[in-house]
Amino acid sequence: FFLYTFFLAFFFQMLVSSCAREALPQGGPKDTIPPQVVKSYPEPYQTNFKDKKLVIKFNEFFDLKDLQKEFFVSPPFGHTPTFAIRGKKLIIRMKDSLRDSVTYTFEFGNAIVDYTEGNPIKNFKIIFSTYDQIDTLRVSGQVIDASTGEPAEGIYVMLYKQSATDSVVYKEPPVYVTITDKQGNFQIIGVKKGCYKIVAINDLNHNFIYDGIENQIAYLDSLICVDAIIDTQITSLSAGTVVHDSTTGGIIDTLEKDTTIIKTKVNYVPQNIKLRLFEEHTRPQQIVLFKRPYPFLCLVRFSYPLHQNFYKIVPMQGSDTDYIYYYDPHADSLQIWIKNRHISNQDTLAFIINYFSPQMQGIVMRQDTIIFGYPKVSDYSLEITPFSEEIAPFDSLVMKSNILLKSFDVDSMQLVKVIDTSLLHPRNVNMQIIRVEPDEINIYFSLPLLVKYSVWINKHPIPSSDISYDPQNGRMVVKLHDAARDLDTVNLKISYWLKRFYDYEEYHEKSEKLVLTRQKLLRVNRLTWDSLVLEFVKPLRDVSVQGDNLRWKLINPFTLGVKVINPTDTVSFKLKTLDFARLGDKPIYYEERVQSIYKWQPNKIKTVARVSRQRVIFIFERQPSGIFMIDTQDPNVQGNRNTYKLKGDTLIVDFLSKEFKRMKVNKIIIGHYDFDRTRRVELYDTVNAELGENPLLKKTKIYKPQKFTFIRAEDKLMQYLLFSEFEPTSSYNFLMMPGSLEDILGKRNDSVYVIEFKTTDDREYGSMTITFTDDSVYFQQSQLILEFLDEDKNVVYTYYLTKPTLNIAKIKPGDYHLRIIFDRNKNGRWDTGNYLRHEQPEKVVILPQKLSAKANWQIEETISIKSLEKM
Repeated sequence: FFLYTFFLAFFFQMLVSSCAREALPQGGPKDTIPPQVVKSYPEPYQTNFKDKKLVIKFNEFFDLKDLQKEFFVSPPFGHTPTFAIRGKKLIIRMKDSLRDSVTYTFEFGNAIVDYTEGNPIKNFKIIFSTYDQIDTLRVSGQVIDASTGEPAEGIYVMLYKQSATDSVVYKEPPVYVTITDKQGNFQIIGVKKGCYKIVAINDLNHNFIYDGIENQIAYLDSLICVDAIIDTQITSLSAGTVVHDSTTGGIIDTLEKDTTIIKTKVNYVPQNIKLRLFEEHTRPQQIVLFKRPYPFLCLVRFSYPLHQNFYKIVPMQGSDTDYIYYYDPHADSLQIWIKNRHISNQDTLAFIINYFSPQMQGIVMRQDTIIFGYPKVSDYSLEITPFSEEIAPFDSLVMKSNILLKSFDVDSMQLVKVIDTSLLHPRNVNMQIIRVEPDEINIYFSLPLLVKYSVWINKHPIPSSDISYDPQNGRMVVKLHDAARDLDTVNLKISYWLKRFYDYEEYHEKSEKLVLTRQKLLRVNRLTWDSLVLEFVKPLRDVSVQGDNLRWKLINPFTLGVKVINPTDTVSFKLKTLDFARLGDKPIYYEERVQSIYKWQPNKIKTVARVSRQRVIFIFERQPSGIFMIDTQDPNVQGNRNTYKLKGDTLIVDFLSKEFKRMKVNKIIIGHYDFDRTRRVELYDTVNAELGENPLLKKTKIYKPQKFTFIRAEDKLMQYLLFSEFEPTSSYNFLMMPGSLEDILGKRNDSVYVIEFKTTDDREYGSMTITFTDDSVYFQQSQLILEFLDEDKNVVYTYYLTKPTLNIAKIKPGDYHLRIIFDRNKNGRWDTGNYLRHEQPEKVVILPQKLSAKANWQIEETISIKSLEKM
């Protein structure tokens, strides 16, 4: 009976609990409305509030999200308030007593969200005061990262009393506080009238104290005085004036009598405060790394750039003449090169290094003794590499070496221009000479001519005014004089000059007997089911094709392309073109009935050329409609990746397999698409790619010596510059012969160093001139560092400007952000600040507008330095 009664009671209790459980309703549209405040204690903008508890009631259930990040109180408390959710109420209890005569602002940000969908109440705040009025003054501005010029988000901006000392940021919380948004903007509200000290910190532990955990700070050198200025505008309106609503544009009323309208506007000051956030060098300057990669090289790295780039080294072995010292401020590293082989062979080397170390109490001299052991690897090889294998024709080639060069012999170096003769035209010029009219001769050249040429008709020279030459189309038009144009046959002689290798000008001449040519259709090629190509003897003029089912266009002066809209196997149409325009009294036309019967011939490869171990070129009979497979019959090479380009009827394939490069002969399978009527056909060709005589290359390469200058860069110990009159879109080799380079220990290179590089087309670049105005005195003591940034804010170009005008001869087309660094001490880098020493960081400004560079286009920009200093 007892067990029966127990289980019955337990079952009844579970049933009741199940029936009484609340559940959120299912289904319906998605909730997008955040919670709404029904009632709050205190009420908004309530005065004389003294309680230590706040209660906010909402119209629905809610939750708190990222409260530690989003919530803060101004003025701040010493202890964080506690939060409790009771149904639809939020209860906040303060552990600290409220201050007297203060306006409090409880900022929740986006921390209050609805329970189901997480919709936040954006920028929610509660404002009240502990005395009989609400302080309404405010301070606004922006915090930016001093080193980049970018907005700084989540930074606490704090106000301190006017009487506060500099050390207050380390000891006490501020009087007022706020936090910056994503754009770095801030606004402190509820501020009393008066003057304040303003500071911003990246408060990582949210205690409003600059206690060493934070690594960034910003401040103003002077106090800010908070006030409000009333701007009164008085407008007198006469009777009959129509008054409009400024928001809707509608008519409010028409004045019946003269009226005076008084408008007041409150301007809060200060506004648009700029605070530049920087990381202090709070820890002393020190050596963080030292190593000896080679027996003759010791490297020392500092925690940050040396003050005034100062250092002094005292070697414990030998004297200063046995060493070369080089400090790179951008890498914060010091290089010690040992010239004496006897010293470099020693197992242990020691140095005393003196350098400045900025600290809280000022700049002090620090001295460290460093001992270097012998490196594990003593063998080395000299390497010289270019920073880029492609330069603009008006640039210099910049190179770097991994070992310091003691000297170099320019007479043992050579710069050559590489001319690939396979890219040049054949030696003989193909020429087509046609007498198209009694008084007009057309000459078509396969190669561009120089400006020098002469024409004779029946041994009489033709004046230059009767000759016109279009180099773009390769066409020359010769007009005949009155006596010659009436003759049935004329004798033509032409002489011309071509430009060959090494700028050699080659003379050619040709003679031909010309009769008046009649138009004639040479051939009709049916390339596909729906396209034809017609070739004629004379250039086509005044062409017409009769047929609604056809579309046509001129491919060149002698060739007509015809497209069949609804193709059939047999296509027939009538063609008409002008034959002679000035023969007799009336023009004479050439007419032809064209008929073509389609007979499909599969496309195939007609030429194979293995131009290198890696590259193979295939030429088809006509342009394939696509490539779907490139493979080999060798199982060691099958499945390897390759790249290809299809240009017209030519397929260029680069095989990436090392095995393929080692093979002299390899069978290649090419799968390509063709069309038989409307059906796409897959075709396969198997060809031999033999590394040997190339049917496309008549010659190999020739090397033309060039004049050059090779020097060491002024401010870089291991960088070198190669200058020459580089030509656009050309290839060059820079050769350093054996013995031309001598390293720090006197060892010379025993092989040839070859650096291959190319020049681009200078028309692909734009040029830009930037002029800075309003402050010519600035460049007498300081310089500007200009950094061009791409869309991802990466530095693309850097320029150091010591005068008001910068001329950029080469800049890649695109949009750039311009970042300007005010380099006060001309050390070529941005320098940070120090709070206690009242040292502001060097100013960095990013122009709001982008600079757009266009190919082959000159851009001019004018920038005011005074306007930059106000930003």
